[in-house]
Amino acid sequence: MKNARSAVIGEIERSKLIVVLRNVDRDRLIPCAAALLAGGVRCVEVAFDRSGRIPDTVTAGSIYSLAREFDGRLVVGAGTVSTVEQARIAADSGAVMAMSPDSFEDVIRASRRLGLVSVPGAFTPTEAAFAARCGADFVKLFPAGAAGPGYLRTVAVPLSDLRFLAFGGVTADNARAFIDAGAKGIGVSGGIVSRRALQEEDWDGVTAAAAAFVSALSDKKQ
Repeated sequence: MKNARSAVIGEIERSKLIVVLRNVDRDRLIPCAAALLAGGVRCVEVAFDRSGRIPDTVTAGSIYSLAREFDGRLVVGAGTVSTVEQARIAADSGAVMAMSPDSFEDVIRASRRLGLVSVPGAFTPTEAAFAARCGADFVKLFPAGAAGPGYLRTVAVPLSDLRFLAFGGVTADNARAFIDAGAKGIGVSGGIVSRRALQEEDWDGVTAAAAAFVSALSDKKQ
C-alpha cells in the first residue's frame, strides 16, 4: 500500500496537473477521460456533490468506471471528499486520491488509513500546517487564483516541507507561475472540461485545452 501511495505521489509531481471532473454524465465520462488522456493528462478526480443532487453512489460508479477503464493509464481520485464515509466509498470504488476543499482532520486520517493519497484544502499557513500535521500528503491551496502565485510563494517559504498544489482560478496563463512559486502541481476544472464542451461532446476541444495546460507546465524550457 505504501508503494502504491508513493507511486501516486510521484505521478502527481511528474505530471503537475489534475483535472477535476464535476457533474459529468456517465455516458460522457469515458470519452471525456479519453480526450484528456489524449491531451497528456495523467491524473483526474471525480468530485462528490455536496448539494445532494447527485447521490454518492452515482459518484462512486463514475470513479469505478474510470478506474477500471483506464487502469494503468490514469490516476483516478475522488474530489470534494467531505466525510469519512465518502473517503471509504472512494477507496472501495478504486480511487487512489482523496481531495477536499477544507482540512477536516477525520477525513485526512481516514484517507491515510484507507491507503489514499490525502489532499485537503487550505488557504492560510495555519490551515496548511494543521493539514500536514494530520497526515496530508499534499496541501491544496484553495482558492489559489484569489491570492495569486505571489501569495503561494510567501506561504511556501516558511512551510518548505509541505507539498502544495494550487486549485481554483488557475489558468493556462498563470499555471507555470504557480509552479515557479512552489506548487508541485495544479488542479483545473472548467478551464479544460467546460460545460459547453460536455454539452456539445467536443472531445477535440477538451484534448486541445488539456494539451495547452500540459505545454504550459512543461519543464522543457528550463
